[in-house]
Amino acid sequence: MQARQRQDRHASRQPHAHQAAPSRPADKAAEDAAVIQLEQWMHIKELQRQGLSKRQIAKITGHTRNTIARALENQAPPAYPQRQTKSKLDPFKPYLKTRFEAFGLSAVRLLPEIEAQGYTGLLNLVQRYPKTLKDIKRLAERATVRFETPLGH
Repeated sequence: MQARQRQDRHASRQPHAHQAAPSRPADKAAEDAAVIQLEQWMHIKELQRQGLSKRQIAKITGHTRNTIARALENQAPPAYPQRQTKSKLDPFKPYLKTRFEAFGLSAVRLLPEIEAQGYTGLLNLVQRYPKTLKDIKRLAERATVRFETPLGH
């Protein structure tokens, strides 16, 4: 009987404020796990240089104080690895490169050749790849070699 009365008494009590953890908004919880971009990191560092507190920076930027603290601890902006994606064209790139460099063939001419080898992708992808080769070649041609001489020569 006494045990039952104790249960009833405890069931009717309201939990104390310090007992129940306040629930955080879902967007704030998701923001903690979010990635800080370079511009955001630079903005946070600039606000710190201006003498603002972590709390003020958090209020201005909309990030949590923990996120601000992590960003301020880092001496360099966060580097996130880029995901390596595979392309249908990857197995054929060496062949395309040799054919393009040797004969300067267009993608329209190269497409039937790689389709005979098993390529099942679109022409658009084949058209973009030689463009990257042209860009690399153009950059290599424009690169300059710095030559310094001693003073007075």
